[in-house]
Amino acid sequence: MRPALGRAPPRRLRPQSCRRRGTLPSIVSRRLLPLLLSGLRIHIEAAGREEVKAALVTDQHDLGLGVDPPHDRRLRSIKIHEEPLFALAGPAVAARIASANRLLQGLAAEPVLACNLERPLLDSWLSANVIALRSPPPALTGQDLRFLRSMLQRGFGWTVLPGYLCAQEMAEGSLVEIPAPTIRPTQSYYLSWAPRVLRHPRVSAVHRTLVATTDFFRSPRTGSLAPTS
Repeated sequence: MRPALGRAPPRRLRPQSCRRRGTLPSIVSRRLLPLLLSGLRIHIEAAGREEVKAALVTDQHDLGLGVDPPHDRRLRSIKIHEEPLFALAGPAVAARIASANRLLQGLAAEPVLACNLERPLLDSWLSANVIALRSPPPALTGQDLRFLRSMLQRGFGWTVLPGYLCAQEMAEGSLVEIPAPTIRPTQSYYLSWAPRVLRHPRVSAVHRTLVATTDFFRSPRTGSLAPTS
């Protein structure tokens, strides 16, 4: 993220894109609004996890956002957000899953949608609920989770989405939660940076704004903001 005023180039923030395209900018948009209204210019650019880390280390970007903290001693990171994960389907599919003798059988009988073949969100939900689902590869993969959401609304398959992408749809009834038998897990999001970039007052202002905001979902299993190294 490269904040700037006047004619200076905009500061740059690089969110990870390989898992959650469209996710991370949505999470920080409300937090960045006051800075944008003050005249700060910010450029957000999507990249993969390793690209984000390399851009931070080489000063190509000032701040990074991702679902994993970079494991590099040259960088620092802090958790700035948590989001609940929901297993979801359209009403008809959810009803079929609920009517199965066992949840595992109901899930296995329906097509699986995922952001990629690694199924990170799905596997997080399944693991948290101790469900050993050995299903074939996803029937549909797509990095834009909004596309997967639209397919659920059309009555095809089931998947796992972060809460902010499905709360309205659940309230309207176009999506139905598949109740978690044990626990509804959460997804953590991290802000990362090289310590030297905080010497720049505008970068420091963006950093403070993102870190100081504590209005994120809290799970009884996790707790509050916690710095990581």
